Amino acid sequence: MGVGPNYGLGKGFLAQGATAYLFGEVVKRGTVEQSCAKIAAGTDRVLGVSQETVDAAKIATGKHILTVWVQGISRVIAGAAITKGSPLTVDTQGRAVVQATAGGNVFGISETAS
Repeated sequence: MGVGPNYGLGKGFLAQGATAYLFGEVVKRGTVEQSCAKIAAGTDRVLGVSQETVDAAKIATGKHILTVWVQGISRVIAGAAITKGSPLTVDTQGRAVVQATAGGNVFGISETAS
C-alpha cells in the first residue's frame, strides 16, 4: 500500500537560535511573539513540527520564518524505534520518541512504525 498525502495546519514562526532546523524536527514556542525555538529538554511543550530544513546562516539573520505544522499529520524524525499506535513525546534533540512515563507530555500518536 502506498503512502498518501499528509494534511496539516501550517503556520510561519520566526525561527530563533543559532543552529540549523531540520525537516521533521519537533519545535517549541520561542521567547518572543510568533516565534519558535529548538527543543532543549524532554519536558518542553511542543508547538509543532518543522516542515523545512534551514541552515544556520539563515537562522542567524534573525529574519527567517519557519513553516511549522501545528495540527494534522506530519513526518517526524524518530529518536528511537517507534511502533505503530504509540503515544509520542520528544527527546532533548527535538526527535519523536515513545512516551513511557505515566502522565508525561504527549504530542501525537504514531501512524506507522519507524
